[in-house]
Amino acid sequence: PSCHAVLGFAPEDLLGKLVDDIVAPESVPEVDAAVARMNANPGEPQVFTVRFQHRDGRWLWLQTHAKLLVEDGVPVGVVHVSRDITAQVATEQALQEAKVEAEAANRAKAEFLANISHEIRTPMNGVLGALHLLDAEPISAEGRELMRRANDGGRMLSQLLNDVLDFSKIEAGQLDLAPEPMSAVAALEAVMGLLEPEARAKGLDFRAEIQGEDLWIEADPLRLRQAMFNLLGNAIKFTARGGVTARLSVRAISDGTRCVRLEVQDSGIGIAPAVQARLFERFRQAESSTARRFGGTGLGLSISRALVEMMGGHIGLNSREGRGSTFWFDIVAPGARPVVAADGDDQVLQGLQVLLVEDNATNRLVAGTLLRRLGAEVAEAEDGVIGVQAARSRTFDLILMDVQMPHMDGVEATRAIRGLAGDAAQVPIIGLTANVMVHQKAAYMAAGMNGVVAKPISAAALLTEIGRLLSQAEDGPEAMAG
Repeated sequence: PSCHAVLGFAPEDLLGKLVDDIVAPESVPEVDAAVARMNANPGEPQVFTVRFQHRDGRWLWLQTHAKLLVEDGVPVGVVHVSRDITAQVATEQALQEAKVEAEAANRAKAEFLANISHEIRTPMNGVLGALHLLDAEPISAEGRELMRRANDGGRMLSQLLNDVLDFSKIEAGQLDLAPEPMSAVAALEAVMGLLEPEARAKGLDFRAEIQGEDLWIEADPLRLRQAMFNLLGNAIKFTARGGVTARLSVRAISDGTRCVRLEVQDSGIGIAPAVQARLFERFRQAESSTARRFGGTGLGLSISRALVEMMGGHIGLNSREGRGSTFWFDIVAPGARPVVAADGDDQVLQGLQVLLVEDNATNRLVAGTLLRRLGAEVAEAEDGVIGVQAARSRTFDLILMDVQMPHMDGVEATRAIRGLAGDAAQVPIIGLTANVMVHQKAAYMAAGMNGVVAKPISAAALLTEIGRLLSQAEDGPEAMAG
């Protein structure tokens, strides 16, 4: 009777039929495999799922628990209990399809972010680079103030873009840390130097308190400064009067490691208890009106939490509405020996023969001017084809290669240069790109690049990468390959 209720067949309809007659063709191997398992293990029940056809033509999914019946060592039949799981299978299939669609949407989102990143960063690189170079020109006081405001706006736009891209990297698991010896105090001082004009403009008391003696650690300086910047920047943003105090402590713990703790105390608007718990979630701000009043993406604290947790630490806050807040994080990092910086020199690239391959005329002007001011001799190429021809025709000490170009992109051009004969194939190549996600960097390095500098190009970042590669070049090809 239950078989009739589920499959629509009366007993006389099924007598004499083979199982294959009402089982979907793709389920026949599953039935055969279950029968083989029952024959091999007579006393062991088997569980399998098959697709049966209802008498009215519909297809149903049945989950079957079956056991072989044996008399005097001879198999005489099978007893089984089956239940209709068609709705469950349909739900699982819908979930799987939704998962596939969601993954496709995430890939599309990542591609969109990569593309829009490049489209925004390319002109932004020209704007910020030109402003940086203009700073050394004789300009009126009014013009210098206008330049400062333009530069501040560009930096804010760049930070908003970086927040979105960094969050995308974190979501995709493609953000890696690059630890190196660094001073925790120097990192804090650099961040406070960037934010001090904003604090001064608001009339805030902006100061730091340092505790500890062994202040050097092995950590990613960019990401540690980013977490510091987010906490301090938020404190200044949400404090109208009073002050912001950064308390940094570095204390030694076991096995040569050090605990670094930063507390940022402000006298700002404070945060209601109801919203404190969700403040570190992505796209969250204390109130819906916060973005309109103060700006921002609502990603800074979420990114900071992810970065701190990647560094093995914790982040949190203590706040009373209307009474200010204290945000804090702590990380544990290996201790490091202090690194003595070399004396500065305006002509640090004196005599260096550089090939600059860049299709954007503004970016060529900015990068070329920067390199020449530092003493380098610069040859320019407008695309990858011309760049490869230039690399073949004369010897360079360094090639700066834009990644996205018409005719031949930077990756193809790099492969072509690595295929040249003689010393031309060994010239260090630095990629210049707005697409700096981890898997993209890996592709550039696999093509033969030796380093990558993100756009908008920072003079300090470019010089650091050039210095690293040239020092490796002096050590030999093996060091360059590493």
